[in-house]
Order: sequence, then C-alpha cells, then structure tokens
Amino acid sequence: MLRELIVENFVLIDRIVFRPGDGLVVITGETGAGKSLLVKALKLVLGERGDSSLLRDRQRPAVIQALFALNAPDTPHTIEGRVVRFMEDQGIELEDELIIRRVLRPDGRGRIYVNGQLVTLAALRQITADLVGITSQHEYHGLLKRDEHRRLLDAFGGLEPRVSAISDLWGRVKGLSSRLSAMKEQLEKAGQEQERLREDAELIDRVAPRPGEEDELEGQRRVLKASRELKELGHQLFSRLYAEKGSILELLTECRADLDRMARLDDALDEQLERLESIRIEAEDFAFTIRDYLEGLPVDMSRLDAIEDRLYELRQLKRRFGPEIEDVLAYREEIEGRLKEHSGLELEIEEAERSLSSLQRRLCEEAEGLHRARVEAAGAVEAAVTRELASLNLDKTRFKVEVSAPEEIGPGDIGPHGADRVEFLFSANPDRPLAPLASVASGGELSRVMLAIQVVFARSASLPTVVFDEVDTGIGGEVAEKVGRKMAELAKSCQVLTITHFPQIAAAGHSHFVVVKQEHEGRSTTCLQQVRGEERVQELVRMLGGEREAVRAYAEELLGTLFRGA
Repeated sequence: MLRELIVENFVLIDRIVFRPGDGLVVITGETGAGKSLLVKALKLVLGERGDSSLLRDRQRPAVIQALFALNAPDTPHTIEGRVVRFMEDQGIELEDELIIRRVLRPDGRGRIYVNGQLVTLAALRQITADLVGITSQHEYHGLLKRDEHRRLLDAFGGLEPRVSAISDLWGRVKGLSSRLSAMKEQLEKAGQEQERLREDAELIDRVAPRPGEEDELEGQRRVLKASRELKELGHQLFSRLYAEKGSILELLTECRADLDRMARLDDALDEQLERLESIRIEAEDFAFTIRDYLEGLPVDMSRLDAIEDRLYELRQLKRRFGPEIEDVLAYREEIEGRLKEHSGLELEIEEAERSLSSLQRRLCEEAEGLHRARVEAAGAVEAAVTRELASLNLDKTRFKVEVSAPEEIGPGDIGPHGADRVEFLFSANPDRPLAPLASVASGGELSRVMLAIQVVFARSASLPTVVFDEVDTGIGGEVAEKVGRKMAELAKSCQVLTITHFPQIAAAGHSHFVVVKQEHEGRSTTCLQQVRGEERVQELVRMLGGEREAVRAYAEELLGTLFRGA
C-alpha cells in the first residue's frame, strides 16, 4: 500500500509530503485548493504521461516520489508477488518496499526510477498495474462501457487465465486461418501455373534440344547453302591436281622421272628423289580426298529445309525460355521441381485444415466453458452489488449482469475475449425494465451504483490501495453518511484514499488531511496538512457551512468515537 507520496515543483505545489496511514484516509479542502493534484501526481507515479507544462517553476524539474509497502511479496499469486516476479525479470532489486521516482524535466525529457534503477514508462505501468485502483467521475465513463463490464466480471470471477487461453487459441486460429487462405490462394494460382508448366514441359520435350546442337546445324546449313559453289571449286581443284591433261600430279610424275635419271648419274640425289616421290604420293592422296569430299556433298537440297525448320524450333525455345539452349534445358529441370512443390502444397493444406479443425473445436469448448463460468460469476456479482446498493438507500433498485452468447457457439462467434456479450443493466424502480446503466440512472443514483460496483470489484481484486476522487457527486447528506461507512468498511481489507466534499464521508476516515491554497506575494501555493482533534472538528464545521453551536455539535456527533484521539 501507499506509505509516502512526495511532490515537488508540481503545478501549484512547491513541496508536499503525504504519508497516508492504514484504513480510510480522507482528503478535504475548498474547491480549487488543489485536492486533485495529489491524484494527478499519483497517476504519474503509476504510469500516466506527463510533460513540462506541469512544472511550477519552469527552470527546475518536478519530482514525484512514491513509497509502497509490499505485504507478503514472496507469495507468487498475490499482487505483490506478481510485482516481485516482474521486477526480478527486469533485474530490479526489491525487498519489502517499492520506491518509484518520476522526474519531469523542463526540456520535456523525463526520467523514471524504480528502486534506483532507470526504467521505461511501459515497464512502470507493468509494475504498478495492480497496486492502486483509482476511481473518479471521469472513470465512471469507462464503467459505462460494455468492454469494461466484461473485464470487471472476469476479474471478479478470476477468469483472466481462461480469457488469456482463449485469446491465445483465437490468435492461433486466426493466424492459421489466414495462412490456410493464403495457401489455398497460392494453390489456385499454382493450379494455373501447373498447367502452364506442363505445357512448357511438353513443348520442350517435343522439340528435345541437345547441348551444342544449334552450332552443329548452323555448320551443316552453311555447307548446304554453299554446296553448288563447293562442287564447282572442288571439281576445278581435282582437275588441276589429277584429272586434266597437264595436271599437277602429271607434272610431278614427269619431274620424278627426270630426277630419277639424274640420281642414276649422281647417288647424292637419291634422298631428293625420295622426297619428290613422297610429294607426288601426298598430292595424289590429297586429290583423292578432294574427290571423296565432292562425292560426299549433299545432292538432296531438301535437307536444308529440314535444318531451317529445326533451327527455327530451337530459336523459338530460346526466345521463350532462353537466352541459350542450356537455359532452356535448365528450365526443364526446374519445372520438375516446381511441380513437386505444388504436390507438397496440397498435402500441407490438408494438414493445416486438420490442425485448424482441431484448434477450432478446442476454441469452441473453451468459449463454452468460459460462458458457463461467466454466467456463474455474474450471479455472484449481481448478489454482491445488490447488497451494496441496499446499504446505500437503493434497496428498491435492480441490478443485473447480462451474459449473452449464441445458443451454439461456433468459431465465427468467438473473439479474443470469448463469445460473450457482457453488460451491466439497472432499473431504478421495480416496475421499470432493466436497461444499460447510462440510460436509466440519475446523477445521484449513478454515483451510488458506481460506488457499489467499485466496492465489490475492489474487494474481489484485493487491491492494496483504492482511491476515490470525488465520486460522491449528486448524493444527499443521509446517503453520504452511508457512503462514508461503506468506504470505512472497504478500508478494513485495503487502504482507501478518498477526496470528498461531504463532512459525513470525511468523518468516517481513520485519518484526515486538508488541502489549502495559500497566497504569498501574488503567488498561489497548494499545501497539505493532517488534522487531528480540534483541527479536524474545525474542518468539518467549515464543510458543514459555518461556525455555529449546532453545526459544531453535529460535527462532533459525526466524528463520534473517532473523535477521541483522532
């Protein structure tokens, strides 16, 4: 619970040290004195955003420091236990006290320290989430929203773990549904792609290109196109070498005969004779090679058309799947792999559909179980709030927690919080139908209904500290006395801080603080002082409207036994 709140250089505050005790702590003061500044400062400690506009003196920082005492922090399931676990995860040392220091600097760059360690605003909110519950007229608007009704009901029934489990399942179902839709869309596109891939494969297989084939065909094509000229030149060459009179071979034969006669006269020419004979034989062999080449030249020119057709097919493949035949062949191998991938996608979809069906069944079962638990918790809430309303002079009213869900809950009916629609209904008169709170309760009734709800849920949540900021608007003196007793009753189980304008509520406090605004040299300053004994009587007299004997007697009567030693 809150043991100390120090506020420095904050709006109208120079420095205030607030040390609330146990039980019901009341804060009073004239309108405009700055009572709600304490609540504002406390909210900053709990994680509300702040800026340099809150500085009293713009030349120095504002500092807000709070000390919380933690009861049984080693118990893991208590609020304090959860705080300890989170802080241990953050590496923050903690024993039985929690010190939060918030610094708002003139340059707008604030700092947050928890037990001396710098933390982020998000971490601060995690740490303080369950330490203090603040209720004000502004928070009433939140209590009128259905989402808040569901959250409060779940907190009362201890259903948050089940909601968390459903939220997790719902997220998995949603994620798998999205993935399955994407896979089916992919499969649909894949079906079209498969058809195209098969057509491409059939085309490539029909043409059946070979590596290097195009170069071979280009060579054959050149030869076929030059066949006539090659024949003419070849016959001419063969004639000069061998066939015609006076051919090279004939001349070489004559030259060989002359050299042979010379060699008979001079043995030294035998070697040259052998060389010349070799040349003659080589020339004869070359001539026959040219003859064979000419005989091998194509006679049927239709082969040229076949080659042209084949080259055209290969070029078409290159244009579609190239740029080279090697790329076409690589694409053909790729087609095989992609067709296998598509088959795998079908199996993956079947597996995902089975998983989704199983998750949806679990989600529906969890949602149905949560619905039954909420209905049960709703009955307990109705009974508890009705009892509180009766103690606040609203015994003729009716309060109901409506939990509605489809008769047969399907996956489409479920959201991250289940399938239920939770709403608080109220009727101020027995003969009037139940309707949403905001539409049927008057200002005074709404204040009491909200107080009753807050008392019930604050008690069930086991919050260490509960703050009521001027929640008594619109009620009368007799009801205010009952509200005061109700707060004092709640203060038996937790620390309760309340800001009030009603002396009947102020008199119920176990300790009493007064906020005053002082003027000095044209400057207003908000101060805080604890009142006891005669000072407390005087504050109640002020709140009752003046210093008269009857008023003073009533103030003392309100204090009753608390007046002694207060």
